[in-house]
This record gives sequence, C-alpha cells and structure tokens, in this order.
Amino acid sequence: DFAMSTSKVNFYGAGYNYTTNNYIQYTISFPILYSGGVYYVPTITSTSGIHILSENSSAVTFEIPGNAYNKITIIQVSYTAFYGLTINASFGGSVSYSSYGAAYVPSVGYVSNGTVPQGTSQTIYVTSGTTIIFTDNPASGYTFMNWSISGSAYVMPGLGYSSSSNPIVIQVTGSATVTANYIYTYSWYITGLNSGDSATLYVGSNSYTVTNGKTVSV
Repeated sequence: DFAMSTSKVNFYGAGYNYTTNNYIQYTISFPILYSGGVYYVPTITSTSGIHILSENSSAVTFEIPGNAYNKITIIQVSYTAFYGLTINASFGGSVSYSSYGAAYVPSVGYVSNGTVPQGTSQTIYVTSGTTIIFTDNPASGYTFMNWSISGSAYVMPGLGYSSSSNPIVIQVTGSATVTANYIYTYSWYITGLNSGDSATLYVGSNSYTVTNGKTVSV
C-alpha cells in the first residue's frame, strides 16, 4: 500500500577529503510525489552510518565518518498519502477551517488552519483519519443553511454534529468535497395599510401576514 510505504536508500561514498582535510558533505532530497489526485509526502524515519548535519521532512545533509567506500549508509524514508479535500465557500460567505493534524497545500506547505474567501474554493490535502472543524461566515443578506459533503468524509454525529451544524466537525478518510449552502434573505418594508389592517404576502408557495410599518424578511 503506497499510502504508507517505506523505502531505503543505500549510499556509497568517500567520507574524508584528504586534499581539503574536511569531511565530505552530501545532501539527498526526496521529492513529493503526485498521482491520481493524491500527494505522497516523504518523511525521513531513520538513518544509520552517517553524521547528520541538517534534516527536514524531505532532505538530509550528512557526513560519512571514516573513509571506506564499502561502508553502507542507509537512509529510510516513509511516504504518506495526503488526499484532496475541496472546500467550496460559494457566494454566500467565507468558510474557515482548523485541522487536527497537518494539512498540505501545494506551493505553501503544511498548514493547520485557513479561510476560503466568499465565492471561491480551495483544495487542501490531508491524511486519512484527519478531523477538521469548519465554520461558515455568512455574508450580508445570506443565512447559512447546511453543508453538502461528498466523497470519503463524514460528519461526527457522536459529538452532536449534523449537516446543519455551524461549526461542524468532519473526519476525512479519502478524497472529498465540502460545500457551504446558503439562502438569501429578502426583506420588504410594508406601507399603505390602514392602522390595524393586515395583508398577506405570497412568496412562492409560502404566505406571510404583514401589517403596516413592519419589515418582513423571507
């Protein structure tokens, strides 16, 4: 399963440069891979036979103690799958998110939270089992209605959440899409009725009783 695969690199090289009287420094980088809508992000899990000078999730700079070409240097790397989660804010407002676990954003790197502006969408990449809190921020005139969730993600009902909760907690197990849905609120200010009189306002299949000088929001 490449979603959590491990590979080893056997490296052969000289350790000491007698001309400069210094140990030779090597740097090995491990690329982030992309296939089928999934990013595979490397993590260096163990090393042996080297003196590490610097290290991050995808590269290591090191020296080899001694000067034996036949000395085996092993660098072990694990690749973890990060699945695409598309967040649609639509035109009704922005959506804020906070991830319990690192989320990967191409060209940015790892993030733990962010906001998708009104009328836009963003795809972040998370590991299977990641839990995320989404909060909808309705724009003026809009009212939040519910969330649409498709793909490999589900609401956490055991924590008291449903698709109409705001905020909501969702767990992601694979590629998925989350969309915030809204309704637009129309308002009428009623005039022209005599004091004490009322009228009926029809909007689609719904009817509303109105009186003079009152605002009706639908």
